[in-house]
Amino acid sequence: MGPYIPQYFYSETPGYVEYVNIALWLVLLAVVLFSMYSLHKNLAAITEELRGINQAAADLRGQTAEVEKILEEV
Repeated sequence: MGPYIPQYFYSETPGYVEYVNIALWLVLLAVVLFSMYSLHKNLAAITEELRGINQAAADLRGQTAEVEKILEEV
């Protein structure tokens, strides 16, 4: 079956290949789920930071409008 495990090992343990196959799929599923969770967490943090930046930009636009009004009066 492979270069590292001799053929007789597979013949003595029926169903071994199926169990290894299922275990590898479960490991792959766990890795994918963890990656998606990490991606969701990072995207949520980036979105929150962008909201803060947008709020600061809106505040600065408001202050700029007030400064322009004051300069027009002067």
